[in-house]
Amino acid sequence: MIKNMEINNPSSSILNQYVVGVGASAGGLEAINDFFDHIPADTGFSFIVVQHLSPDHRSLMGELLSKHTKMSVREAKDNEEAQPNCIYLIPSKKLITIVDGRLQLEDKVRDHQPNTAIDTFFESLARDKGEKAIGIILSGTGTDGSKGIRTIKLHGGMVVVQDPGSAQFDGMPNSAVASGYVDLILPPDQMGEELTEYVREAPLLRSFNQLTAQEEGILQDILELVLKTTGHDFSNYKRPTINRRVAKRMGEQNIHALPDYIAFLRNNDTEVKKLCRDFLLNVTRFFRDDEAFESVKTTVIPAILAKKQPGDIVKIWTVACSTGEEAYSLAILFQEAMETGFREIEVKIFASDISQDVIDFASRGVYSSDQVKNVSAERLKRFFTKEGNGYRVHASLRKMIVFAKHDIVKDPPFGRIDFVTCRNMLIYMNPQLQKSVLQKFHFSVVEDGYLMLGSSENIGVLKDVMAEVDKKWKIFKCMSKTKVAEIEAFSNPPNRSLSFVTTSSPLPKNALNNLAEIFKETLIEEFDFAGIFIDKEFEVKQAIGNFRNYMEFPESSFNFNLLKLVPTDLSIALSTSIRKAINSNTRVVQRNVQVKIGKLIRSITIIIKPYLVQRTYLQPFLFIVLKEEEIVKKKKRQKSTSYSQPDMMKFAELEEELRDTKENLQSLIEEVESANEELQSSNEEIVSSNEELQSTNEELQSLNEELHTVNAEHQQKIKELIELNDDLNNYFSTTEVGQIFVDQDLRIRKFTPVVAKQ
Repeated sequence: MIKNMEINNPSSSILNQYVVGVGASAGGLEAINDFFDHIPADTGFSFIVVQHLSPDHRSLMGELLSKHTKMSVREAKDNEEAQPNCIYLIPSKKLITIVDGRLQLEDKVRDHQPNTAIDTFFESLARDKGEKAIGIILSGTGTDGSKGIRTIKLHGGMVVVQDPGSAQFDGMPNSAVASGYVDLILPPDQMGEELTEYVREAPLLRSFNQLTAQEEGILQDILELVLKTTGHDFSNYKRPTINRRVAKRMGEQNIHALPDYIAFLRNNDTEVKKLCRDFLLNVTRFFRDDEAFESVKTTVIPAILAKKQPGDIVKIWTVACSTGEEAYSLAILFQEAMETGFREIEVKIFASDISQDVIDFASRGVYSSDQVKNVSAERLKRFFTKEGNGYRVHASLRKMIVFAKHDIVKDPPFGRIDFVTCRNMLIYMNPQLQKSVLQKFHFSVVEDGYLMLGSSENIGVLKDVMAEVDKKWKIFKCMSKTKVAEIEAFSNPPNRSLSFVTTSSPLPKNALNNLAEIFKETLIEEFDFAGIFIDKEFEVKQAIGNFRNYMEFPESSFNFNLLKLVPTDLSIALSTSIRKAINSNTRVVQRNVQVKIGKLIRSITIIIKPYLVQRTYLQPFLFIVLKEEEIVKKKKRQKSTSYSQPDMMKFAELEEELRDTKENLQSLIEEVESANEELQSSNEEIVSSNEELQSTNEELQSLNEELHTVNAEHQQKIKELIELNDDLNNYFSTTEVGQIFVDQDLRIRKFTPVVAKQ
């Protein structure tokens, strides 16, 4: 639980107005428990938990959640007012909304559509509470919640999303992060403190949303002052992060206006350094995200060591290493791996950060008992030495690592690195700075080397030179060292307008030296070819020739997916052929595909050549050639052929049947996609039910153990009483005139006089 959390007057009217919507799928029980384990019982918030529940089974969520919070946990009732310090659970088979502070329930129509209960509630929450709305997305598959958080942000509320790396199902968190409407990305156990801080800082934060031109200038002056004093440039960091940290420091200094705060900063270098430290979020721990390090252990490390010869050096670079836990975790994994037959290979880990304070801390290599709690007992005994109340890393680990102050934004990168890790730093940077940093990573890593990012970060500009190794934990392998700038030039669409005008005429070219270009242009003009360049995700990267005859470009928005740009008949044929080419990695040809456009039927030949496993070109891709066949002339030659009326009727029936088949196929494809989401949701419900059953089973086992213990104690007590009763009878039979019987509570129940023995 969060301790010593100060919330000024938690029962005040301001806090009572905050309503927190918690969205999770059926498999989000663990995340919900972790979240409420770290929420105090007196925040003054009302919590509405919207979970994807099975309509066929009674949920035990209320009973299970009650063990993780002191707040009142109840199932929501229609038209019930949301009270502070209470948790309301969505009932099964219901949709929930909030209007004028009251919860509204309605029956959920059971259909084959994806579950959108979270979006429905979040949108009503945004409209009802505005700036007092807080939306939280936890573990789950699908995209539910992504629309709702957009509405919350547009109404001035706050959005927090579970770090996808800590989620059992990362679909919903990743979808929310990709929407761009997220304030914070955190594990569930860190959300409570941020929520209460947000409430304290909310008035200041809202003022940052409506800065005047003068205040914008002051904020820039603050960043320049930080740069001048500390040497760190935060001008390209995302504004919400900067605003929250400035608001936090202003609140702690009891300053309510930007002009007053910058005046305070100009006379206080210590406060400038504290503000800089707040900009640098140091969130790390040993073996953070166990599955991520397991993937590194089984996938990355063996591949790197296998390429090395005795005497070679493996170079690793941990960027933004913070207090060093990740660097030491990697050192442990490499040392364990080298003991299996790679002892003559040296490993050198460069761990860098822009803060000298955290570098000094990491260099000492001493951590508290709480900081090493994620280290197994075996590793703790093997790689650490007990020192006072903490633990010091062994010298064998320490000598593998070089800690250095380094700013990836302005300092040149290290070179010839086998493995670069930089987790959860890029999410705080704007796209331009992300692009620059990623280009430096690409420069650093060797070909066939590896790059690991945070679970909510993307490869961006490097997607054509990096191959994905682990999708969930964002591990990539460098496939090419070609400069990224060349990729961007290649990817630009043709016929783009130039930003400059030349005054001189182009120089004449030698025709003999450009024969291939002349041949290509002639073929395209004569045979009406269209060439389309796509990636494995069917996204169009480039097109050449008469491609407009086959692709229809929407007027309002542009979708780069090839299957969305071509007519339905052609889309079905292309989808089948492209997937066949990808699976077989061979050339696929489909001739005379009948495509109906309006009232015209066209015959098109499709040629698909995959370049997926090759090193000739920079990136994997597929090249598609479309050519229209001249079916009109063939029909003219067949005019003399006469068909009987029954034959004509049969032809019409076959055409109708073919048309219906195509429509049914398209409908079936859409239903399969919808059914896939439904199956994912059902899988989550099964996982949730399994979790609840496991929890119930654990309770029964615990109760059974208690009964065994009580029974054993009872048997022991009876045995002692029998022995005591025998002793008393022996005593009275020899010294007294009576026999005494006692019960289990040592009370006399019967006394029988006897003749005393002489």
